[in-house]
Amino acid sequence: MVFGSGIASVAAAQEDHWSVTVAPYGWMMSLDGKTTVRGTTSDVDVGFDTILEDLDFGAMADIRVDYDQFGAFLNVVYGKVGADAGSSVGPISIKTDLSIALTFLDFGVSYRFDPIPLGGSASGQPAPSLTIEPYVGGR
Repeated sequence: MVFGSGIASVAAAQEDHWSVTVAPYGWMMSLDGKTTVRGTTSDVDVGFDTILEDLDFGAMADIRVDYDQFGAFLNVVYGKVGADAGSSVGPISIKTDLSIALTFLDFGVSYRFDPIPLGGSASGQPAPSLTIEPYVGGR
């Protein structure tokens, strides 16, 4: 389960038509599924509260740079979760140490077409318009 939440946004614009936006954000993640080791299957159910307790580091940000109608973006998601546990059965001790790192990088470029007017304005308000901004990128 993933929930998105915008935390902050900082934008800087200069006279020469450049614009830079940095928007850090956070996800509330959980794990739910199955894992199989040597033919033995086990359920995995780790809630957000447990992940938060074992979180070593997490960072998420959307970065966008625009010049006039041209744009470029980079979306970075990184998280590292670690946990360890141990148990003993008689004279045998078993210790486990688990670490999971997750990294996503989305990037791309875009072009913003001039706005298309959609009709007249009412009572002095700006007229509604439609702006189309296709992009191409990768992950």
